[in-house]
Amino acid sequence: MDYNDTLEWLKSYRAMHDRLIYLNNRIIGVQSINYESSQGGLKKSINELLEDKKEVIHQMEKIEEAIHSLTGNLYSEVLGYRFLFFYTIKKTADEIDYSISQTNRIQEKAITVLSKLIQDNIE
Repeated sequence: MDYNDTLEWLKSYRAMHDRLIYLNNRIIGVQSINYESSQGGLKKSINELLEDKKEVIHQMEKIEEAIHSLTGNLYSEVLGYRFLFFYTIKKTADEIDYSISQTNRIQEKAITVLSKLIQDNIE
């Protein structure tokens, strides 16, 4: 997995988070607004929704574990703020008390290290 693949994988956490909220709402019966004109469509059973939820949680946990497995605590902290807590780069910089440009460099290095770690585990 190269740098860009790893970055996209980390960014996918937010979509998974939103999907988890959607699935939880479907499971408890909250209706969402349907903007599509189709009245038909396949409806999922509660068991199918629970299975989808289980898979989303599993994928999210893989990203969380990868971030927490980084040896540099600062790398883990920056990636956690950015991709698990959805902080902006400015807010992340404020949290770790670094400049925005330094925080960007730390994030880039952390993603590079994570890419290498993932690549080593695949091989």
